[in-house]
Amino acid sequence: MSKGITIEESIKTKSYWLKNEISQSNLSNIEASDILIVPFEAFRDKSEFVFHQGTATLFSYLKSHLENDLTIDICIDDDQYQEIVLHSQTHRISEIVVTLLAAPLLVNLLSSYIDDQIKAEPKDDVEASIIIEDNQCRGFQFNYRGEAKDFNQLSDAVGEFVKKCTPQSKNKK
Repeated sequence: MSKGITIEESIKTKSYWLKNEISQSNLSNIEASDILIVPFEAFRDKSEFVFHQGTATLFSYLKSHLENDLTIDICIDDDQYQEIVLHSQTHRISEIVVTLLAAPLLVNLLSSYIDDQIKAEPKDDVEASIIIEDNQCRGFQFNYRGEAKDFNQLSDAVGEFVKKCTPQSKNKK
């Protein structure tokens, strides 16, 4: 994968994960969530569903920094939660599905997380994937791979996307 940002349509929206039935005990919370951390499927054919190392820490960080009216969940039952450790210099953030309105806040929180929690150096490589559901429940996957110092490029791309998808209110005279 080349460095920078790629954007593509994705079927892996919240409805995809609800149909996948990997979290039977938590379906109502998943359905109501604004931010949903989702697993890899069939990672290297070794495990059905896995998360990147540190996902529980990421979840706690995001939950403690979210605005009161936003909700977050991890898409799996507690007894099936598994993390993978990939030995490399890249900081990887588990894939996240997010509503259109919560997307800009999420990206800003991820930027803070990279600086505050991971303590990434400016030249460290970071990988992140965010799937934004637009107003018609279509998914658009934003993949970032690059240096920590350039993570704001993802924020800019998400901000432009949200601006284009959000209906502008008309001034009445």
